[in-house]
Amino acid sequence: MPDGAAAIRVVVGDDSALIRAGLAAMLRAEPGVELVGVGNDGNELGELIAKARPDVVVTDLRMPPSGGREGISLAARLRGSDPHIGVVVLSQYV
Repeated sequence: MPDGAAAIRVVVGDDSALIRAGLAAMLRAEPGVELVGVGNDGNELGELIAKARPDVVVTDLRMPPSGGREGISLAARLRGSDPHIGVVVLSQYV
């Protein structure tokens, strides 16, 4: 990372503890990336985004509280409210 360049601020959300821990470990090890929050459901992820103001959100497709498409819903909301935040949606479902 060039001197003076800002790190990419990332928030991760996934209901699987194993996936959350793995993503967090990979992101923490990456130069130029600052992990600023990790959440385990859609509600917590929304609160983290509002508080941390990340550059990127990595989210699961399906999470509690409904087990529905929280990740997609979140991405759609951010597209309208915060289009500068990048969103990566991951899924274990086919």
